[in-house]
Amino acid sequence: MNKLYKYMLLILFLLIPGKVFAESNIIINCNSNYVAGTILECSLIANVDEGITYDRVESSVSVANNETIAFTNAQNLTGTLQNNKLSIKSDKEVGSVTTLGTLKIKFPISTSGEKEIKLQNIKFYKDNSEVLSLNSADSIVKVASSVNTLESLSVDECNDCKLSPSFDKDTTIYVVITNSNKIKINATASGNANVTGAGEKALTKDNETFNIVVTAESGDMKTYKITVIKQETKSNDNSLKSLKVDGSTLSPTLANNTTTYRAQSTKDKVVISAECNDNLATVVGTGEKSLKLGENKFDVIVTAQDGTTKNYSVIIDRINNEEKPKLKSLIINGEEMNLAEGSLNYTYRVSSLVKSLDIEALGTSEDYTIEIDGNDELVDGENIVTVTVIDTNNVKTIYTITVIKDTDTSLGLSDLTVEGYNINFDREVLEYNITINGEESLNINAVPTSEDYSVEITGNSNLKDGSTIRIVVTDASFNTKVYTINVAVNNTQLNSNTDTSDINYIPIIMTGLLVLLFIIDLILLIQRIKKK
Repeated sequence: MNKLYKYMLLILFLLIPGKVFAESNIIINCNSNYVAGTILECSLIANVDEGITYDRVESSVSVANNETIAFTNAQNLTGTLQNNKLSIKSDKEVGSVTTLGTLKIKFPISTSGEKEIKLQNIKFYKDNSEVLSLNSADSIVKVASSVNTLESLSVDECNDCKLSPSFDKDTTIYVVITNSNKIKINATASGNANVTGAGEKALTKDNETFNIVVTAESGDMKTYKITVIKQETKSNDNSLKSLKVDGSTLSPTLANNTTTYRAQSTKDKVVISAECNDNLATVVGTGEKSLKLGENKFDVIVTAQDGTTKNYSVIIDRINNEEKPKLKSLIINGEEMNLAEGSLNYTYRVSSLVKSLDIEALGTSEDYTIEIDGNDELVDGENIVTVTVIDTNNVKTIYTITVIKDTDTSLGLSDLTVEGYNINFDREVLEYNITINGEESLNINAVPTSEDYSVEITGNSNLKDGSTIRIVVTDASFNTKVYTINVAVNNTQLNSNTDTSDINYIPIIMTGLLVLLFIIDLILLIQRIKKK
């Protein structure tokens, strides 16, 4: 009998399997349509077996050819990234599907093609003990270059004509003098940019301008202009009679042998004008110019009738002695406003339930004082909120926010969301269809159009294929409006969740063996009784 028990226990031990976990991983989810030179955001999502919990994740980050890389942790987590070593901690245990945070990566402007974002040597810890190890996780990102310059530009088939000045990728204005009736423009773009406007051109006028447009992978465009001048007589006078910058005085005064001039301006735009001594000469590079703070250099090119050129350099120093105080950032109810350069008027819309605004404003200098008025006790319709920025000299800049408060309180919902699912809510649409992944209930947030209305949600338990969830909105007179959500179950996901690899057969096997042992013991007991 003892041997029989030993054999049964041995069989039981051999049949007991270790629990098999579904494959754990980290998903790197990067935003698509990325343009080089901007910030690429890649969210890190840990997807571990439900039997695993952890409070710390360690990994190394590998990004080829990146310019900068940073990490922003998710809510309730603390993350650090130093020397490409990523460490994420939590004050409490987490598991299942968890968003760890966001990698922020910037590739140089010239970058293009597919780039790999990779985590290596991923370790999950609980109370400083390793609970899970992953070799790597990666994601491939298609980088669109924003380079929109020419690699080369030349002309031929025009009787030995040439570009003036010589080609430089940063110079976009050229002049060609010829007596030919045609010209061929040759242009090659840098990188993977696209070029239009090149090729053979028939010259039907004495003065024609051709545009060579370079379009980067990102869609950014740059235009190179070639002005072709047909001339028979050949004057060599390429001097200027006058050269002016509106609102400023050039230094030194215009002279035949001087080609570099300077001026100062407090404006962000000026107009450069010039007049040639010879009516047959041409000038390019004049017109309205945008100025950045500091030094701005512009070339005014005079081309004589015979094709000889003279380049006048105009250097304009934009000074900033009259700058008014302004905002660096403006956040309303947690939403950061997009502050446009030079714009002081903005519009913000809220629902009828909002009574006040939480506004955070930060000036471009810590010395500025910020005053906010009109953000409390909002009324239906339009409300004017002002944000005043005041510098130490009491110079003020006033930003005006027109806040529009929704006045529609007709019976119904102003918002309806289901956590983890997008239902495209429209207050006038009463019926929605949703396919779930096997949850028994859903986290539903239903906001009525008035605080006086009540909301009741029924049918949101023991969900199965064909279940119907009802959201009933009721006013004080017991009038109702009913929104319904028809539930379908994602069978593929459900089958995946019930994969037999995760079923624990131990209790079943043990129960069967115990019953078998009891029956054998009972039979032996009966046989002993009969022998007696």
